[in-house]
Amino acid sequence: MYMKADQKEIKSLEFIFIDAQGRKIQATIPKSFMDRFINYFKEGCVRQIAYFDHALNIVGGYRCSKHEYKIVFEPNTIVDTVDAVVDLDIPNHVFEFTPFAEISNFIANFDFFFDVIGHVIGVSEAIIDGEKKRISVELEDERADRLKITLWNGNADAISAMMADHPLMPVVLIVQYVKCKKWNSRASVTTNMYNGRIFLNDMSMPAISDYKMRLEDVEDKEDTFGYNFRFSYRCSQGS
Repeated sequence: MYMKADQKEIKSLEFIFIDAQGRKIQATIPKSFMDRFINYFKEGCVRQIAYFDHALNIVGGYRCSKHEYKIVFEPNTIVDTVDAVVDLDIPNHVFEFTPFAEISNFIANFDFFFDVIGHVIGVSEAIIDGEKKRISVELEDERADRLKITLWNGNADAISAMMADHPLMPVVLIVQYVKCKKWNSRASVTTNMYNGRIFLNDMSMPAISDYKMRLEDVEDKEDTFGYNFRFSYRCSQGS
């Protein structure tokens, strides 16, 4: 859930809805009646909605779902809570990881936001520009491919704090809703300042615990894993 803004002016409230099958669809509440609905939603809640419109999920910014359509709230849209005793078995998180090689070689579909997972091998110094803060993080995946990602504001603070407090601890990082564009013949990868999310070393998440297990299964990977963390705390800014 995030605010879509343009030059500090809020345009809409954006959601990603997930159903019990893990399918995702984007939803939009226009600014003109955003205040009517904003208190109905928080991340992780289950809601039933009716009397909404839909629109084609056309090419453009903020495409967080590959669904052909997106939900558009109307003034008469109805939002109902779902009884907590109803077991709908809806997952809290659904990731669609893109291999680093597909990003670097421009194979991935850059029309959509996507997700990445890897272990941290480098973190740059933070750059502060007014109210904005950014940091460059270098990741390596289980195939030993590498990728630099720019994180912003709160996400930048979180990774900086983690690495400062535990500089020798292996850190597995999931970055959700990454966007990419071609810049100087390279893939420039960044989160969006409004909706990018990160997950750090949360072993309760199957995606992270499974990733660590896969690394342990790779021959001689454990020694390389530890070595990377000891020599590569900082990386250059170009990402």
